[in-house]
Amino acid sequence: MKHTIFVRYLKDMGSLDALDCTVTARRVVTASKPDSAVARFA
Repeated sequence: MKHTIFVRYLKDMGSLDALDCTVTARRVVTASKPDSAVARFA
């Protein structure tokens, strides 16, 4: 029997600086550092 394996890991770093889009003049500032992983063995 033949086996296969698949593995993927993603790391991202980003930021957002945007207007709030309401009647106020607020700004939305966020930092994002998501991680994602997937593995398959068949």
